[in-house]
Amino acid sequence: PSEVAGTAIGKIGGSIRGRVVEAESKHPVAGATVELLMPEALFHYLRASPVGRFDRLTAVTDREGRFALTNVLAANDYALRVRKGAGPFATKRDLSLSAREALDVGDIVLGPSGGLSGHVLGADGKGIADARIAIAWKIKNDFDAVMADPDTLPWIEATVRTDAEGAWKAEGLETGEKTLVVKAPSGAADVKASVTVVAGSITSGIDWTLGGALAIAGRVEWADGRPIESAMVFAKTMAKPASFTVESGADGTFRLAGLLEGVYFVGAFIPGMSVQLVPGKKAGDENVRVVVPLAGALVGRVVSKATGKPIPQFRLTPVFADAQDWMQKYVGQKIDKVLGGAGFQSPEGTFRLDRLKAGHYTIHVESEGYPPIDSAPVEVVAGAEARAGDIALADGNRISGVVRDASGAPIADASIFVGPSDESGELPGVFGSDPIYLAEWMANRPEDAHADERGAFRTEPLTPRPYRIGARRKGHVLPALVSVDVSAKSVDGVELRLDPAGSLMLRAVDARGRVVREAPVVFCTAKGSVLRHSSDAAGVIELSDRVPGRFSAIPYSREVRKAVDAHFREDMASWDGPAFFERMRSMAGAVEFVIEAGGERSVTLTVPIRVRVEGRVRLGVVKPTENDFLVGSEDGDYTEWVGFDADGRFTIDSIEAGHYVVFRPPSAGEADHSYRSSTILDVPESDVKGIELDLSK
Repeated sequence: PSEVAGTAIGKIGGSIRGRVVEAESKHPVAGATVELLMPEALFHYLRASPVGRFDRLTAVTDREGRFALTNVLAANDYALRVRKGAGPFATKRDLSLSAREALDVGDIVLGPSGGLSGHVLGADGKGIADARIAIAWKIKNDFDAVMADPDTLPWIEATVRTDAEGAWKAEGLETGEKTLVVKAPSGAADVKASVTVVAGSITSGIDWTLGGALAIAGRVEWADGRPIESAMVFAKTMAKPASFTVESGADGTFRLAGLLEGVYFVGAFIPGMSVQLVPGKKAGDENVRVVVPLAGALVGRVVSKATGKPIPQFRLTPVFADAQDWMQKYVGQKIDKVLGGAGFQSPEGTFRLDRLKAGHYTIHVESEGYPPIDSAPVEVVAGAEARAGDIALADGNRISGVVRDASGAPIADASIFVGPSDESGELPGVFGSDPIYLAEWMANRPEDAHADERGAFRTEPLTPRPYRIGARRKGHVLPALVSVDVSAKSVDGVELRLDPAGSLMLRAVDARGRVVREAPVVFCTAKGSVLRHSSDAAGVIELSDRVPGRFSAIPYSREVRKAVDAHFREDMASWDGPAFFERMRSMAGAVEFVIEAGGERSVTLTVPIRVRVEGRVRLGVVKPTENDFLVGSEDGDYTEWVGFDADGRFTIDSIEAGHYVVFRPPSAGEADHSYRSSTILDVPESDVKGIELDLSK
């Protein structure tokens, strides 16, 4: 799949993979943009650095709609945002990723969409022209606050402006809960914290009246009287989620206009510092002072207690240890929960924490392979640099044992792999812990330890928690992972058993006996497990170290794809793997065979003739929004996305001969993302050039 790497180093990064499909046909969507985001708004309000905390990544799906994000920093509350061209977004939210985890999010479905409309009025009831409405996913945070300024949103799905009558309409929106922020040319602003977009309809009546005539103004300054520029100043009542906001000027002054009567909390977000609050300010007060305590810095080094050597990657959370009033404590706890620790990558193990308010701190330190600890208290002095010295982490706990074969004899030179257990004791991202999937999991990650000539192994120190562990060796197969819990201490004497494996060489040919390269083939085991591979340039698929037993190999046709997709959508409680195998082995073109333990099997599979098509599309006067089209079967089971250049030329490298419908993309101004039936493509059983497709209809 399309793959993009994050910033995690070593073996502790997680991975996220999945597939993007079209709503009605469930056909894979190639060329869709997949963004990994952190939707927590307080990260953006606090202007906290994402470095070491979370990754922001962008991938583009491959021809089969797949994407993979690897070496991703472990974090909670990730989100995936997906879009194809100018179509509606689709999202997956509330994704938590732990170290070493392989997270498969499954299918992300593009479409259907809906819309919203309404009016923006002034206090006189007249429409406000050119007001900006920004639409985002529903913003949730512990303070129930949304900044009433579109520019402060951490992500924006759509932006529209009102017409001369104050009317607005947004179409092509993902369904679900939204947060809307409006800002008039005068600066007056407001928020609607939760509005629902319904599929296939435009929800009307989303109206605002911006009528406040009062202001809160003043100055943001350090405790020594120096002004603070570019602080994000806000005012909020308890009754509404809207937090009216503005940045302080070079002299520290600010003015929040357009407020209604009421009592407000006034505060300021300053990069690198906790929020500063001034409660109980009435609208109309223009002499508010937000005084920020002078900050200090804290430096130190994180080292291994056992060796004294620096630890190159770690996470720190400074914990304020002095007495605080209830409001300071409440706000501080909420902010710490959102920010978590600051991540550091330093060959020397050094760190520096700037803009800490004066007082005593303990430093909570976490690093993969070590138990987390809290340092001794250290005092931070305003305007000075405090030194925490060396913070020494004890080694984590290890797993040691031996790898043996089915007879009990040791197996030398095996690779050992360790993964975190989830609550059920299974390995996240490995479907059903079937041996066929365990082999794929181990083949796509670096080893965590290596068995010596006696079959003995010992891992590096691991962060105390439960794990699942397995082994891989040429000519052998792992029947099951072993559960090992090193939460309390190291575990010795773990025995990993490997069974004899078999191998397969499959040769893909067409009905004329010609070798077929890049022929997609589905393999199904007697237990109903499924893998898909494609033949190489010589038309060969080699599968080594396979689980012995009955298999079927089937050309990956449209009928097979439907069966496999339906198979993985089944309720696991009623899933019948052997029945699925019987269904697959009975399909047209299927070949059944047995892989023996220690044996090598050769199979020839006849696959449908695939040909190359070259041609040109005729677009007409109205141009589509995307330079591609869909080729699908008459029943709507799409099979191919095809791009074309500025002259309309296109190439389909490999497609089965047959009768197809061509679907044109929407034209500019069309909100519907669905591709529409436009013409017919008949593909002969030989390469063809000069085909012309009419997409002007």
